[in-house]
Amino acid sequence: KDNFLFFFSGHGKEIAGHSYLAVTDTSFNTDGSINNAISLNKLNTIIKECKANLKIRFFDACQCGESFSKDLVSEFKMTKVMKKEFLEPGKGWITFCSCDIDEYSREIPKLKHGAFTYCLIEGLKGAARRGVGKMYIEDLKIYVCENVPVLVSDSSNPQNPQYQCEVEGNILIE
Repeated sequence: KDNFLFFFSGHGKEIAGHSYLAVTDTSFNTDGSINNAISLNKLNTIIKECKANLKIRFFDACQCGESFSKDLVSEFKMTKVMKKEFLEPGKGWITFCSCDIDEYSREIPKLKHGAFTYCLIEGLKGAARRGVGKMYIEDLKIYVCENVPVLVSDSSNPQNPQYQCEVEGNILIE
């Protein structure tokens, strides 16, 4: 009856049909080798093996306005493969990811967070609550999905969070 929560904020990259999360010392090298990245496929396998009844995953990734590796120079948008792996379905899984295919997960320097993470935090602190009532996962989804596009408000580079839920009923998140 335990709950499992996974949160990642950083960079993501698809290489040769496989998606990776980049950590501080990750390098995607021009020769195709990868050092110290988290394979989304492997991560999903580990989460599937977890016996928790509810598994919630948050991914604020797929953005890189500038290179995070000295060996790689480009900008990264969400790809179809990455979105599929981010939103991997599984019984008891709820997943939020920060943007849709061909979009960037944008950072807001003055807020010191990505737009998605900022809205997620504000929502969890109570902004997603309907009046004085209880707050459910659907309330958080609505809040984040409505507020991220407004926060970035750049029609040439939109950001639309994505949500996947494989849970029956609604989950209270107070």
